[in-house]
Amino acid sequence: MASSTRAGANPKADRLLRWLITRIRKDKERFIRLLAKKLIYPDSGCVEWVGQYNKNGYPRQNACVDGKRVYFYAHHIFWTLKNGRAIAPDREIDHDCDNIRCVLHLEEVTREKNLEKRDRRQAARRIGPDVPF
Repeated sequence: MASSTRAGANPKADRLLRWLITRIRKDKERFIRLLAKKLIYPDSGCVEWVGQYNKNGYPRQNACVDGKRVYFYAHHIFWTLKNGRAIAPDREIDHDCDNIRCVLHLEEVTREKNLEKRDRRQAARRIGPDVPF
């Protein structure tokens, strides 16, 4: 039996994109106001989510998709809104600013690149801020 998903698809990212399109078509202004209520603007230059968080501290938004409750990471929502497409199946969203609550400084990267950047940030924290990376 053939799969109904296209080769290399990212089902979670595709579901997020469908949910966003549905919400925006239904009532764009209301949806934008809903998201805006969950943002703060600290002096760091980041835009931080103040809604729900998972156990690791990553911001998330609950949604009802196909009659089921699902959770989407807030940074995935904002990256998808900004770029107008689903996250590629072999990619992750990285916080360039190293602030997991930020929904502004986002970059689509490979898993390897994301882990490499994480390791460099952790090493810089251990050694000190004057170490170039």
